[in-house]
Amino acid sequence: MGRSPRRHRRDAGLAWGALGARPETVRALAERIDEELGARVEPAGLLDAGALEGMTSLVRGAMAAGKAAAPVAGPAGPRAGARPERPVLSFAQQRLWFMQQIDADTTLYNVPTVLRLRSAFDHDRLGRALTALVARHEVLRTTYRASSGVPHQAVAAAPGEFPLPSTDLSAAAEPAAEAARIAAEDHHLVVTFHHIAIDGWSVEIFFRELAEPYGDPAAGSGSRATPWTP
Repeated sequence: MGRSPRRHRRDAGLAWGALGARPETVRALAERIDEELGARVEPAGLLDAGALEGMTSLVRGAMAAGKAAAPVAGPAGPRAGARPERPVLSFAQQRLWFMQQIDADTTLYNVPTVLRLRSAFDHDRLGRALTALVARHEVLRTTYRASSGVPHQAVAAAPGEFPLPSTDLSAAAEPAAEAARIAAEDHHLVVTFHHIAIDGWSVEIFFRELAEPYGDPAAGSGSRATPWTP
């Protein structure tokens, strides 16, 4: 059953705090408004607006100001800026974090991937390519922690060198000639992500960007950097 217009108008006049809003909720809403509408609204402004009607006017004003300041409209979405001390999780990340807390040992949300390399293998070059990729994408070096039960992101500094462990399985092949061929030409890169940080579309980007410096002997060696625009 739908809500009556009278009840809707009464709720719109209530202060947001009376409806159960918390500081982290206000910050998450401000980020969602920015992502979805391209309107920059400060969390403090949402709280100062008080009631839902006031917040609606504030968002509409921010949208109008943004259009007036940008003659050529750009895509709505997050923009570069100062990082908060404890970046909040997106709504999708919050759901995954909560489900992981219910069963901390589950691997249900892991995303295992295997890339087969059928050529001569350069361990050091692949290590440099991985190091560059982890430095480029903060999500690959982000952990998820909780303070007072509220999850947040913790972004580590870019590693000086990303460790790349390897295991030689050629001794398990028969006959010996086949073992020598496999050792020289057949390799598998196994990478496991958590779904809170990556999805199927992102995995494709990961391996495509990894292939660029690994496929170029000069990339990552200091002689030439792989071009990239964030």
